[in-house]
Amino acid sequence: MAKSELNPLDFRLILLAGDYASMRKSKLDEILRLADLHEQDAFDRESIISSEKPFAEWVSAAATTPFMSDRRAVIVRNISRVKPEDAAESLRLSELKSLPPSALLILVADEEAKAADSRETQGDPLAAWKKVVKENDGLTIVSNMPDKKNVRSVQSVAQSAGKKIGNQALNALVEMVGFRADRAEEELEKLVLYVGDAREITVQDVKNCVTPEPEHNIFQMCDSLWVGDATRAIKEMNRMRGQSRDFSGEARRIIPFIVNQVRTLWQAKSFHEDGAGVWELKEKPLSKMHEFPQGKAKDMARRLSYEQLQGFMLALRSANVQLSAGAEGRKPEEVIEFLILTMCDIARSRKSA
Repeated sequence: MAKSELNPLDFRLILLAGDYASMRKSKLDEILRLADLHEQDAFDRESIISSEKPFAEWVSAAATTPFMSDRRAVIVRNISRVKPEDAAESLRLSELKSLPPSALLILVADEEAKAADSRETQGDPLAAWKKVVKENDGLTIVSNMPDKKNVRSVQSVAQSAGKKIGNQALNALVEMVGFRADRAEEELEKLVLYVGDAREITVQDVKNCVTPEPEHNIFQMCDSLWVGDATRAIKEMNRMRGQSRDFSGEARRIIPFIVNQVRTLWQAKSFHEDGAGVWELKEKPLSKMHEFPQGKAKDMARRLSYEQLQGFMLALRSANVQLSAGAEGRKPEEVIEFLILTMCDIARSRKSA
């Protein structure tokens, strides 16, 4: 029987994965409807964040006898935050085979697109969970973004709803959702409702309505760094501080992110100056980036010299050393502030761009 023809309710353990978030959500909603547990406050339905409760509690919750339904659904979100070997410290993974027929343990790999970026250096917990699910007679459903789909496709979605979204508003939307087509579609559905009878979705509508990805502030900060706008860059950093419970951890995430952006600019520079040395990227090549960020990277690279890009990398290396060693008792925010000021000074130098 083809996997698409399988009935999810024939399984007690299900893993939902893939980089197409809206399709993943649709699959989850479909399973819960089949189990008659689609209401958010359904008595026999529970959601758990994987990193907040031990594996033993996931299994125990799912094994609880349902009170008002035939099945007891436990949805474990952000499964990639926990490795199976760590989960096994509280209960043997083989206990999954002992789940009662009423159990419906659903593991969801949220933020799959972001998790993929860190697998090369941090291992792949999701691949390990897929193996666990298979070994315990579970079902894995993978929802990946079609190759032909891109963020520009949301224009056709807007048109089908009788709305127009111009290039400026579209650029603002796709940047705020991290250039992800699935998130852009989700936010566009909200925008259509938000603008009501208005025929066009404006930039201001996007700013008022769209929930930005956490990386959006870093993107904004980087845009300011490349043009030497220290005031705006520090403003974005302070916004991140306000949103973060632990800025020390956030600071350690910011530096690798900026490093990747500089490396992308370096590659874009080599594209612009045909024959210049190419920086071998571990990230996806510039040619495979979405149209909007690719054009943005190439445009910014024209304004910067290799000397400036090298200066950025040296400043980032110094900041990373200070964060790792706690040099001179500096607070993380002070290290990032100094990094911003240094990089903006380099960007303003405009040497042989």
